[in-house]
This record gives sequence, structure tokens and C-alpha cells, in this order.
Amino acid sequence: MNILILLKSFNYPPRNGGDQAVFNAIKKLMFHVHYHIISTDNSTEGQNSVTAFKCDFPGIPILIYDINTLNKYQWIYKKALRISNYINNRNGNKQIVNLQQINMYDARVDYNNAFFQFLNQYIVQQQIDIVQGEFQFTLGWLKGITGKIKKVFVHHEIQFVVEHQRLVQRDHTVNDLYFYEQQRQQEINALNACDAIITLSENDRQKLITAGVHAPIFASFAQISLHNIPISYPINIQKHLVFIGPESHQPNKQGMQWFMDNVFPLIHQQEPETKISIIGRWSIETQQQWTCQYSNIHFLGFVDDLAKTAKECILIVPLFQGSGIRMKILEACNIGIPFVATTIGAEGLGFTDGENCYIEDDKTQFAQKILNLLQNPNTANSFIRKSIAHIRNNFTDEQLVNSRMKCYNSMTNTDTNERKQ
Repeated sequence: MNILILLKSFNYPPRNGGDQAVFNAIKKLMFHVHYHIISTDNSTEGQNSVTAFKCDFPGIPILIYDINTLNKYQWIYKKALRISNYINNRNGNKQIVNLQQINMYDARVDYNNAFFQFLNQYIVQQQIDIVQGEFQFTLGWLKGITGKIKKVFVHHEIQFVVEHQRLVQRDHTVNDLYFYEQQRQQEINALNACDAIITLSENDRQKLITAGVHAPIFASFAQISLHNIPISYPINIQKHLVFIGPESHQPNKQGMQWFMDNVFPLIHQQEPETKISIIGRWSIETQQQWTCQYSNIHFLGFVDDLAKTAKECILIVPLFQGSGIRMKILEACNIGIPFVATTIGAEGLGFTDGENCYIEDDKTQFAQKILNLLQNPNTANSFIRKSIAHIRNNFTDEQLVNSRMKCYNSMTNTDTNERKQ
């Protein structure tokens, strides 16, 4: 079975949860299907990532298509976009409407005609059975695939769910609601144009069904690389919190701002020596803002060895926006780190508050539950043991392969046993 994966950006080795989800799935399934990859990331970083990928996966064909080369039509479109934004600025409209986002799920075949010609020719030449879009941008691309080729979209984060979360958390106008409903329907329509959808959790699957998505939906989790890391109990939990994730992902910034404004001061009152390490890329402005408030907060950027960096820490996941699953929680549990998360932060992973973690949305209780772990090592060690057992029982290689192959086989009407023969 030949499957073509479409990616806008290409980041390998993976440095965030989304990229881990893509490449770990490829790694586990490459012995069951034949993957091809096309990326439009022609940046130096993207090209270096492709080189690194080819070293680790020499048998998987991968091509870069430079979609950034503008033809005459595209050049005019870009100029019109700039003029529109200039007019909006002059009129005092601070929330500039980006014409490219009015319908991000429109393939705009006329605008990217050469790209879609290339894609469709490649599909025919390589006898591709299924085209698989990864991440939101490629959902529109799938509409530009012609013929009877099967199309599946891997939904890492449902955009209309996240946007609704943002709306209810801030003041909004009637126009905001209209624009939200328009984008919501566009996303649903684009999903219904697919032959199948893969969500990373059963929660997201149910949300799409409730919203009116009638295309077949398969829940298939994203996976980290599970390692049987030796853990010596009891673990001596330090007064050290860790957050994993870049500022560029809006839920991370919003969540950590809430934590710094509302939760950390409460912890600092009782345990003033408690420090925070933030892993991922964050702006100089944010770093200066928070380090001016507290001397014991450290920005580490990307780290090569998470197990070493986060050893004996407590993971915090204070997110109030998002769908899908948080890979950071799976990573933390795998290396023996207890966590405290909000409901949305822990969503889709099957953890239980008070049994193998703490889940809390109230700022005072969120702080208190962190203090409970800092001050009660027996509770922290119990959570570690139970969370490790949970992920190793529910996020196995076999379960991932079976759930993805169930989707692929249903699309091609092929029985798994028949494929093996």
C-alpha cells in the first residue's frame, strides 16, 4: 500500500509534539505500508531536516516542492493582500483580516496550479493508494487532489474547537461570532470532503461527529518513543517545576501567563525556593518580563536530553485551549515525572485526577496540588508508578499500528490478513 504524506514544514529530528506524532507514526508503520513524503519547506532548516531524515529512513522517498516561487498571478495576489492590510491599518482596524485566512481550506488550485499538477502527476506515476494530509494547512491541499485517489486527514488540533475556547475566554463581538461560525463550517466542509479522518483521541472523534462531520473518523493516538528507562524508587522530588512547549503555540503562552499571574505567586509564598524551567523557544520580551518578577525562572530553549533536564521535577500543563493530546505528558510519564494539568491539558489521555496525576482548573487548587506533590513524596512516587503503567498499557506500538491500519484498510477495502499474503 503506497501512502503519500503531505507536509507544509519539515522538522526532523522532531522538536515538538506535533512533529513527534508524524515521525513516530512513520517509524512504527513503515514496515506495514510504503510511505512517500512531499514537503513544501524549502528553507535551509527544512533541507537540513530532509537530509537528516534520509539518513534514518533511506527507504522512504521524500521530495521538496518550492511553493514559494511566485508566478504573475500570485505576485498580484500578494500585492493586493498588502494593500488590504494597509487600508485596514489606516481605518484603525487593529484586527487585520488576512485574505489568505478567509478560507484556509480552499485549495486555490488556480493560485497553486503548478503545485497541484506536480502532486497529481506524482500520485499517478508512483501508484499512490492514499494521500495523507498532516496539520491544518494541508487540509485545503487535499481538495486539489483529482481522480479517485483516497484522501485521509490527520487532525492534530480541531481549529473550531480551539477558536471557540478563545471566544468564551475573552470579550467578543457579533462579528467575531459570525467569523467563527464561518470558519467552523469551512473546516467541517473540508473534513467531509475527505474519505477518512484520523483524530489523536476518542474525545476529538466525538467532537467532530457532534459537529456534523459525516466522513469516517478513526481515533488513533500519537505516540512518543517509549523507552524502558530504569527508574530507582523512591524518587526524590525537588522544588523544581518544568514546562515543555514553545511560545509560538498560543495555548502555551496563554496558559503559562495564567500560571505566572495566578498560580506561581501562591506557590512562592509557601515554597519560595521553588524554581521553574521552561523548555522550548520563547521570546526575549517574555523572558525579560518573567525573570524580572522572579529570579528562579529559567528559559532553557531546546534540550537534547529531556530525562536528564527534567529529572526529579514536576511537569505543569496549565492549558485552557487546545484539542488532540499533549505529547509532553506522555514524555514526562515515560521518564518518571509526575504532572499537574488542567482539564484541557490532560484531555484525551485517560488519566484520572488523584489516581495517577492531578487535574485542576482552579488557580488556588492548582497551586495546592503542586504543593501536595512537593511536600508529599509518597504521593508523587505513587503517581509516577501508576502513570508509567497507564501509558505502557494504553499507548503501545501494536495499538498504534492496529488503529492506523484499520483506517487504511477500510479506505482501500483491504483485509489485513489479505495484505500479509
